[in-house]
Amino acid sequence: MTLSKKSKRCFGVVFLLIILSMFGYTQTGHYQSQELLGFVNILLISAVLLIKAVEWLTGYRITPEDRYTQSHPKVQNPVEQVVFSDTYMSVNDAKFPLSKVRKIALEVVGKEAYFSMPYNQISVGVIPSFRFDAKQLEAFKAHLTSHISHVSFIK
Repeated sequence: MTLSKKSKRCFGVVFLLIILSMFGYTQTGHYQSQELLGFVNILLISAVLLIKAVEWLTGYRITPEDRYTQSHPKVQNPVEQVVFSDTYMSVNDAKFPLSKVRKIALEVVGKEAYFSMPYNQISVGVIPSFRFDAKQLEAFKAHLTSHISHVSFIK
């Protein structure tokens, strides 16, 4: 689920009000450091409460699981996602020389298995990854080792 325009606008307005309040308060010059800390704490608590209110009203919550599953799209057949040629391994649209592929992360969490190549980045901070049904793990692992026997599997 993604945030609606109205929710994004609400988050933006809250953030802008907090920044403007802090700026206006600091520009008066009639504050002491303890007062400023108290004011900042009140603003931060207010921001958290407003964000929680927007989450409650929109039904949208970002949990660690959401971030993890968004970065690992689900595929039906992992063998089709990883294709080998004579010297390259392709994961979706990314190509990697077989000589550079040393470690592949495979892990089972619940009923899903996760595949990623943390040591072979597509670009800075972007790694090839996906999740699939855990029942397919052994067949997928056999597919990988039949083409790259030197690979080690990590969790």
